[in-house]
Amino acid sequence: MRKIRFLAEANLREVDLPLVASAACTIRGPEAKHAAQVLRLVSGVCVEIQFPDLQQTWHAQINSLSSSAIELTLLDLVITKDLPIVHLVCGLLRGPKNDYLIEKAVELGVTSISFFKGIRSQGEVSSDSRLPRFNRIAQAALKQSGGSLIPQIAIYDSLAAALKTLHPNSQPRLSLAQRQTLDSSPAEIRLFCSEYSRTMLVGETQRQVTEINRQINRFGSNQYNLEKFSNPADIKSTEIQSTGNDLLQTFIVIGPEGGLTAEEEAQGCEGFGYKQVLLGFKTLRAETAAVVACGTLLQILSEAMLDSNALSKV
Repeated sequence: MRKIRFLAEANLREVDLPLVASAACTIRGPEAKHAAQVLRLVSGVCVEIQFPDLQQTWHAQINSLSSSAIELTLLDLVITKDLPIVHLVCGLLRGPKNDYLIEKAVELGVTSISFFKGIRSQGEVSSDSRLPRFNRIAQAALKQSGGSLIPQIAIYDSLAAALKTLHPNSQPRLSLAQRQTLDSSPAEIRLFCSEYSRTMLVGETQRQVTEINRQINRFGSNQYNLEKFSNPADIKSTEIQSTGNDLLQTFIVIGPEGGLTAEEEAQGCEGFGYKQVLLGFKTLRAETAAVVACGTLLQILSEAMLDSNALSKV
């Protein structure tokens, strides 16, 4: 049976915080209209209520509803498995391709999506007009997939601007070992998709996860506090770069339709310590590459969570 879910956005709900069982909750706006006029729900039906700003999902029972409001009683908190933290950095695409990318990335469970205007990008950068639409698409995808975290979406004028925001302490033209001593704990993976690389994405990610495991076994998990291997709720939605060293975070860069220039690839690899990786031996469209890369990373990191008690609390 299909689960019925509703988004309880902060400005369209009435509920006392913190959320507790038996609490009354009222949801207004489009969700109420959809429940009454499209789904034609009745009192007594049990549904799931997603609170994206609180990163929680609750079972609830409908007490009454109309096209303007749904009156519910919260029953119990839905326990969900934490996902690995994956940040997608992608060149701005043309038109509906951005919409497709956001929808699929949110369904997969990425933590943030950063678009940038690449030198060869064919899409226009206008955050004022695009961000509201992008956020609506993300909300719909979150509702469909049953997730609890709406990714932060941002648009930057260049790849350099995006990377400087994500890694504010990185120093240019340093080796990976030097960079790690300055701003990055071993609990961070930075990957850069490039058709010129001969290192496969799967192998490099597994290698780096193994290295993190080795360092934890050598120095102890307390030094890096990696028991919080995958808790996106600990990330401030407005300050990705300030998460500290207690979370394993993975960053993946994908170029726009026209690809990345040599200068842009050098920016990521020399200036911010990214490792070039290859998705495969076929040339993929940018939106396809982004979905494949995120799905692959989430699968590898999820398996690491399940296989390693040192990296996660399952």
